[in-house]
Amino acid sequence: MKHVTSGKPLRIPLVQIKEDPDQPRKFFDDEKIKELANSILERGVKTPISLHPDDEVADVIGRLLSNGLKKNEIATKMGKSNSFVSQHSALLDLPDQLAEAFNSGRVVDVTVINELNALYKKHPDGVNDLLRSNDEITRTAVKNLKEFLKSDDGHFDDETETTKDENSADNKNGREKEKTEDPSKLKKAIVQIMYQGQLARLILNKRAHNADEVWIKFEESGETESVPCVEISSIVAIIEG
Repeated sequence: MKHVTSGKPLRIPLVQIKEDPDQPRKFFDDEKIKELANSILERGVKTPISLHPDDEVADVIGRLLSNGLKKNEIATKMGKSNSFVSQHSALLDLPDQLAEAFNSGRVVDVTVINELNALYKKHPDGVNDLLRSNDEITRTAVKNLKEFLKSDDGHFDDETETTKDENSADNKNGREKEKTEDPSKLKKAIVQIMYQGQLARLILNKRAHNADEVWIKFEESGETESVPCVEISSIVAIIEG
């Protein structure tokens, strides 16, 4: 990907900054670090710290996928979780507008860009409006956009339950009568959720690896994965299967 920058310093959350594995300096003097910290407190940072985007991870995953490796094999090879690989591989197929927002540093959270990508597939105009605005693009902004789109068209990813009329014979008097199913009940409920920016459904009849995990099935790829419950960002819809 080609990186586009505005030439202005960006504010990047510390939790999203990773140490450079190729950093030549491996040992640091604690006293020197304290002196530097005191100097920053007194004078501030005169020159912004240089960072480089971490999308080369996505490129590496893309090459491994093209070589025939599966995502779980890549995760093992990289020492990462399956969700990490799924998240970063999704960066390879971003629409141009989202790729530019990510490369320019306007969106720095991989989860946020993937959630925007999932929204873009169903509501491209709404996502484009957000990208054109001057609003900061955060997880809260994406959540608010999702709620707005849901209220605007009455649904996000829902299916309308149609009432089916059945005719059954009346053994007592031979007359036919109309039988209507109860529209308030679902024959089989499917819970759709958003995980790491991807639309998936819960698999509730399969035991997860741990008590705090649950099996999910990704709607786009059909792949299944046992994931931590706390990493599920939202419930999107409950539909009938």
